[in-house]
Amino acid sequence: MTLLPDLSSPTPGRPRALPPYAVMLAVDIKDFGGRRGVDHEALTAAIPDILNDALCRGDLGHLVDADRFDQASGDGWLRGYDPTLTPFLLNPFLMALENELTDRNHRGAHRSGAGQPLRMRVSVNLGPVTDSGRNQASDGSGAARVATHRLLDAAPVRALLERSDPSATHVAAIISARVYEDAVLTGYAAMPDSLFHRVPVEVKTYRDIAYLHVPRTSGRLLAEGFGSAPYEPANPQAFPRPDRGDGSPGGPTAGSSRAGRTGAPRDVRVGGVGNVGSASTVFGGDNHGSLTSGPHLAGPVGAYVAGSTVRDVTSGNTVAGSIYEGDTQPAREARDVGGAHAAESQDTTRGANGHEENSQ
Repeated sequence: MTLLPDLSSPTPGRPRALPPYAVMLAVDIKDFGGRRGVDHEALTAAIPDILNDALCRGDLGHLVDADRFDQASGDGWLRGYDPTLTPFLLNPFLMALENELTDRNHRGAHRSGAGQPLRMRVSVNLGPVTDSGRNQASDGSGAARVATHRLLDAAPVRALLERSDPSATHVAAIISARVYEDAVLTGYAAMPDSLFHRVPVEVKTYRDIAYLHVPRTSGRLLAEGFGSAPYEPANPQAFPRPDRGDGSPGGPTAGSSRAGRTGAPRDVRVGGVGNVGSASTVFGGDNHGSLTSGPHLAGPVGAYVAGSTVRDVTSGNTVAGSIYEGDTQPAREARDVGGAHAAESQDTTRGANGHEENSQ
């Protein structure tokens, strides 16, 4: 019998085996530092009970002792589970946690001296992290753990609690793109992807795309939505836009890829590495983007934003508007390009094949 070498040993210059994958659930209490220091210990100690009671409320009591590591993190908590349990940490757990906090706040439990209700941010991420199987302090170490905490600290998820009613909304969640793709888009979480809102995240040196979810919306979230970037369904056919009455798709949303266009929508793909190839097809990139010169791209009229990097569009003839975060903003007012005629979003330009095409 041939024994495999110990691939986990830190031998310089040699590959090492990945640690096991885990789905990590992190929670953080809003305005923890604003509460009296004398209350911090009791409040932190209550977090595991809150999580366990939420699991039981959601008929997930069998997961109470199923965590692989379970650790306090200052004003919050981190748990790691087998990655196959990822869908259940989205549905029904997030709504169960919302209901658990609602009931506790109604009873007056954990309220601050000023009557401030207990509210939580939640992040869910998936990746390889260390796991001794003994719930040691070093378990859960790795880049995926760092990303989990960065998501929890991200401005977009913090803003959800700031812009909602403290008496109605007690949970705001953010999940990584990996969790969204593996558990939501595949259908395992049994949640429509329309319940999640795609946002760019930048915390310290961490930059990525994530998805927001609020089990119970209220306040300004109802009136204003989650942010300026529009929702683009992964399967547009499953969520058709209403007809405006003029034969074209539903009215353009501010900041959406369809704003400033006429007729049927162009091909729009959002995600991953993207490129802008022509005025008739737009591929929006999350983190990286390449610009291909062609007869339908304009001079310094628009800019292409990849993550936090702005790249000017400099080649081609005519286009209106700009591309931002993998999507397009409404067509801007007509403007001169290099002394040429003014270009509007509904102008037509002739492609290399001599046919007329709508400019974007």
